[in-house]
Amino acid sequence: DAFTRDTIESYEALVETIGFAIAERRSRAALRERVKELTCLYNIARVVEDSRENLDASLELIAAALPPAWQFPGIAVARIVLDETEHATAGFEAVRSRQVADIVVNGVCRGKVEVGYVEAVPHAISDPFLLDEEHLVEAVARGTRRTTRS
Repeated sequence: DAFTRDTIESYEALVETIGFAIAERRSRAALRERVKELTCLYNIARVVEDSRENLDASLELIAAALPPAWQFPGIAVARIVLDETEHATAGFEAVRSRQVADIVVNGVCRGKVEVGYVEAVPHAISDPFLLDEEHLVEAVARGTRRTTRS
């Protein structure tokens, strides 16, 4: 009996509106992340298409294309190791948390693709990496496998 029927209906309408606003914001954030990931894959495809003869140059450009696709691109770095040759973005040695996918060719692990953060991510984040980012690093490793089948 503390609230009138009109007050309750107003609060219910307000809560519903806030719920829609939160869902909209989450959808937009998810869409922004998908756009970054697709842009990364497109850039990698262009690198592979443009530099088929020079694997080292391609891997260097692919490593550079990875950090902008992550949730926190300002603190993201990447490294691709293939047959003991390393291709890393600046600052990779300071990585605090990372995602890794192995590059396996004909059943033999020949290297790995890593993306990590050089600083702690915001405290509100329980896992600094998105599931889609895990899929992306694995897709890059699979693509590298196909590039190195020789």
